[in-house]
Amino acid sequence: MFRGRFTFTILIFFIFSSAATASESNADYLARRSELLQMEDGLRLGAGVKLNEKEIKVNNLFKTLKDKELLNGYINPERNVPGIHFFKGKSQMENDSRVFRLLKNMPKGAALNLHTMASVSSEWIAQNISRTPGLLNCTSKDGTIILTFRKKTNMACTTVSEEREKYGSEYDKLFESLFNLYSPTPEVTYPTKKEIWNRYKTMYYTIFDVINYLPVFRTFHWHMLEQLYDDNVMYAEIRLDFFPLYDENNKIYPANQTIIELKDIEKKMKKIAMKKTNKIMMKKMKKITMKKMKGITMKKMKRIAMKRVKKIAVRRAKQIVTKRKDMKENMRIKRKEKDPNMKILMNII
Repeated sequence: MFRGRFTFTILIFFIFSSAATASESNADYLARRSELLQMEDGLRLGAGVKLNEKEIKVNNLFKTLKDKELLNGYINPERNVPGIHFFKGKSQMENDSRVFRLLKNMPKGAALNLHTMASVSSEWIAQNISRTPGLLNCTSKDGTIILTFRKKTNMACTTVSEEREKYGSEYDKLFESLFNLYSPTPEVTYPTKKEIWNRYKTMYYTIFDVINYLPVFRTFHWHMLEQLYDDNVMYAEIRLDFFPLYDENNKIYPANQTIIELKDIEKKMKKIAMKKTNKIMMKKMKKITMKKMKGITMKKMKRIAMKRVKKIAVRRAKQIVTKRKDMKENMRIKRKEKDPNMKILMNII
């Protein structure tokens, strides 16, 4: 009996001892794991950025919205946008996601490795480029459709304007399908990577010659920069193949003309973007000023206005004095150089 109790006591002691050792080992593991995770977090982009009070509020709002949408996706798998095909989830994301709308309005750091031929929406091409006079829809011997402004003697061609008259209001969608991968049943249309890759390459052959038509090249790349500006993208790295351009007279331009054209487009876009930004800033400043002026009497407003006028007048007077001093200094230098006209000028001043 005593021996049985003794064995039972030793066994209990051993179990508790083992549990205590395991608990210590587990605590050590969790501490080291937490340390490793913190170290990895420190390597992330923006890890060292400290948010101010307002930014913390926005960040918390964003996280709340994100968690809500993810939870809704787990409860309703058919609404889980990150887990369904892009063709099916895109409209849901654009219409229902508050996170998407928040991100859309936020400034973006950069668009990197942006392929120009895929940088403009197919819908915009269908609605705008397809209406450019002289556009031809040609079919090669292997069945590939080529859109071009050049007559192809070895292909069967029809004008896009004639096709538009034939199909009417439905033509834009038909035209867009020539260079858009969209399918309502992508799993059926593209059962393997091979099918989707072959279709992808064919699309580029279809649109390639159109983009190299000089008037379209300018319009296309202008719209590309316009889209980047509207999306609040601050910086873009563009990937572009340099091919000869051609115009309505079938004149061929060397490949480096693409650089000249892009630089000119960028320069013009910067001017317009600056004007737009200044207008937005002026509106914001006006709102802030109106808020500050709320509740101020007319007498006080006149006093504030007079103070501002005085400040401007003093600043302008200082500029004039500085300018006159610089003029006199220049004249002294010239007089030292024995300029005979200097004496007359000095007397006038």
